[in-house]
Amino acid sequence: MIGRRRSDPSVLTGVAPFDRYRRRELEPLAAHADRLRVPPGTVVAREGHLVRELVIVLSGALLATRDKQPVGAFGPGTAVGGAELLTGAVHQATLVAGPGLEVLVLAGPAFRYAAQTLPGLPGYMLGTVTESPGPLRGAAA
Repeated sequence: MIGRRRSDPSVLTGVAPFDRYRRRELEPLAAHADRLRVPPGTVVAREGHLVRELVIVLSGALLATRDKQPVGAFGPGTAVGGAELLTGAVHQATLVAGPGLEVLVLAGPAFRYAAQTLPGLPGYMLGTVTESPGPLRGAAA
């Protein structure tokens, strides 16, 4: 079972890319954001499936595979799914929870609302974040 704690705007304010916005701007999103502790081995996303939420790694790692072959990992600070939500693309990799994974999840419709109301958010997602895993940074493997 995945442990859930209801988020409040302070959870969003401490996490990139939301850390650059005022608490008041983030309040409408808080009800649609969850901070989750995910058990190791839990599939968080499946290659080729539609993206339904933005996932930001807070601690631990998401382990990525393509065609069932390991290709890398996403560590703390990595946002997964934002660009895909904006473009309608599918997940390019299957993502599985590694040990100690804690994430912030923002529902897709709430993220699309944020992209329309928070200046610079779409550019940030489209310009700097993709679903291309690389070497693990900032987390124990």
